[in-house]
Amino acid sequence: AALAYQTQTLDRFTTPLQYFPINTNQTNLVHQSPVQLVSRDLVVSSVSETPDHAGYLVRVYNPTDATVATAGDFILEVAASIRQLNLNHETKQTLATDVTTFKLPAFKPGEIRTYGIYPRHISLASKKESL
Repeated sequence: AALAYQTQTLDRFTTPLQYFPINTNQTNLVHQSPVQLVSRDLVVSSVSETPDHAGYLVRVYNPTDATVATAGDFILEVAASIRQLNLNHETKQTLATDVTTFKLPAFKPGEIRTYGIYPRHISLASKKESL
């Protein structure tokens, strides 16, 4: 049995950005963040839309080996209710309603929490359509 082989060379598809250039924006883009975490020690590990499209799921993680007593704050673009959720996105507890800032309670070492942030008077579906 003879040994078969194939000779290959690099082709133009190995560097697609060279062949598909991205044009610069015609207008300046303004960054708008509906939810900001102000914290020295905590990390936002995930942000997504709630399954019912009524709010945001924000997963916050304490990567340190110590309890973070002064955890930080959520700063919200519009007034919202904040709920603590389980990992299946089911409400465990409503923490605040109609607030634009929320002080996070202490986080244990390695703790992960999921928060549901539900803006008042704004539908995320209608916000997507306006973009």
